[in-house]
Amino acid sequence: MEILEDKLLSLIDKFPRAALRVPPERTPIAKQARTNMPGSGSAELIEKFKAKITKKQFNKGKAVDEMLTDCLAS
Repeated sequence: MEILEDKLLSLIDKFPRAALRVPPERTPIAKQARTNMPGSGSAELIEKFKAKITKKQFNKGKAVDEMLTDCLAS
């Protein structure tokens, strides 16, 4: 592959300078109060839980919230 000066200069014109100078807009996320849970659990159960949420690409916080909701509902 040969790099030519003309090709390099043509790439400069294609660089989106103005678009990159504008900071990205971030959608504010409502913060929820979160805290660590008291106590501990079986290492085997915790590893199985972590493996499942990783494999299924679940949000860890949401998965814990759902697990606690199910536990309190029973």
